[in-house]
Amino acid sequence: MSMTMTPSEAYKRVVQQHDATVLLDIRDPDECAIAKIDGAVCIPLNELKDRLDELAKTAEIICVCHHGVRSAAVAEFLQQNGFPIAKSMEGGIDAWSVQIDTDVPRYT
Repeated sequence: MSMTMTPSEAYKRVVQQHDATVLLDIRDPDECAIAKIDGAVCIPLNELKDRLDELAKTAEIICVCHHGVRSAAVAEFLQQNGFPIAKSMEGGIDAWSVQIDTDVPRYT
């Protein structure tokens, strides 16, 4: 199974299908304050290990960060810890801002 998903695939899963998919934003709170995808659950990377019980192990979890590097590592971590349907969104929120919703601000 692929551990990544494109922004358009994530959009279809989260927005169009309204299924039990969780968009997990693992960026720092200051990053989330700049730009956020509607409906995303924000759990900063440094808090994730202590907050795993907030996530359903049976849900499809799409991890998001700024450019996709941190979220790829988190998706792998989640899969190793009992979340078999965890994936990373390629390109992160920056790609979402360009490809899906230009109202979501881009930042450096």
